[in-house]
Amino acid sequence: MDKYWFYFKQGWWAQLVMLIFQVALVVALLPIAMLFYNDRILYFGLLGIVFVFALVPFGGWLFARYAGKFASAN
Repeated sequence: MDKYWFYFKQGWWAQLVMLIFQVALVVALLPIAMLFYNDRILYFGLLGIVFVFALVPFGGWLFARYAGKFASAN
C-alpha cells in the first residue's frame, strides 16, 4: 500500500506539472493567435520562436523545480 501511495503522489505531481505547462502554453500563444489570425505562416513562425525561446526553458525549470518529487521509490 505504501508503494501505491508513493506512485499516486508521483502521478499527481506529474499531472500538475503538465497542467501548469499547458496553461502557460495557452497564455503565451493565445495573443499571437489573435494577432495573426489570417496569416498562418507568420503565426507558425512566431509560435516556434516563442515555444523554443520561452516555453522550453520554462518547462525545464518546472521539471527541475519538481524533480525531487519524481524520485524512485526503490
